[in-house]
Amino acid sequence: MTGNKYLIFDFDGTIADTIELSLNTFNLIAHEYDCKPIIKEDWFMLRTMRYQDLTKAYGISNTKLTLILLRIRKEIKGRITELKPIENISNSLLQIRNSGLRMGILTSNSAYNVGMFLKYNHLSDFI
Repeated sequence: MTGNKYLIFDFDGTIADTIELSLNTFNLIAHEYDCKPIIKEDWFMLRTMRYQDLTKAYGISNTKLTLILLRIRKEIKGRITELKPIENISNSLLQIRNSGLRMGILTSNSAYNVGMFLKYNHLSDFI
């Protein structure tokens, strides 16, 4: 007997292109947390930095990081319709669904944000 096979995706940066909105939101609130804003030229570099180096470079303690991430999630909630799917992900999800695999999302983002994004971008049938 074989069970159902599942493919699990991360949401931020895999299904939804959240990087620009997240970083822009960070820059809007950085002063409230006494943090250095992130310039656009550094965005790509951020993906390769170690967590410890990133938080040190931008003046973010572990406590601040938790507060900032919760705040960014809250701010994005009101702007979820601005998020776009990663390029070509819709076609890929359709092919995966048609192959018989079941899909899910495992994320630190809120269920509300993910659900609204999927609904708004007509992806809720897939996952």
